[in-house]
Amino acid sequence: MPSLAYSSRIKAVDDHTSVVLFSKHCFVQGKPSDTVYTVKQSRIPDNVDILLASSLTFTISGLLDKKKVSADCIQRSHLARHIVEYLKTNAALLGLSTISDVHLGDDNGVPTFTVHSSRCMPSSSEMKSMHLTLTTIHLRYEWRDITSPDSSNQLNHPFSPNLSLPFLTLLDNVIGRFVTWHLVKRYPLIFGTWFKI
Repeated sequence: MPSLAYSSRIKAVDDHTSVVLFSKHCFVQGKPSDTVYTVKQSRIPDNVDILLASSLTFTISGLLDKKKVSADCIQRSHLARHIVEYLKTNAALLGLSTISDVHLGDDNGVPTFTVHSSRCMPSSSEMKSMHLTLTTIHLRYEWRDITSPDSSNQLNHPFSPNLSLPFLTLLDNVIGRFVTWHLVKRYPLIFGTWFKI
């Protein structure tokens, strides 16, 4: 059965900085295949339900002014903690039971965290005949200094252990929109309110 993936992006800008959050959503139908087929979100038919595997793995990577940020730097960053804290704060509304802290993945050394659903999936009679299983979401943050792209302040950058208010404001913006539009609205059977009906 096929493995599928599609990508999306969210951008936020202020007077000095821009951030783009790219997300790559990975699915399987049945068992994973060696080849991952890229599809457009609009190409997934409406009659296909998206369900959750036993857990959902998130990975995090980043670029700062077009330069790759190390995995260790990302793991220690406020940015990595921010999305985990956001999901933990809203866990009850999102139907999440446990959310791990960010750690370096065993097999790839990439900053990773895992979430588990607190909800039971719909019964087979409630599901449409075909479904895909969401297994992984890869997040990539790309930050750029608009005013002086060659300057890189070692103490005050978006991947530092403590974020300044301007960076935090942009991060709140993209994370809030990502969770609303790319999790809750896109995957109502996983993060939505179907269970209240």
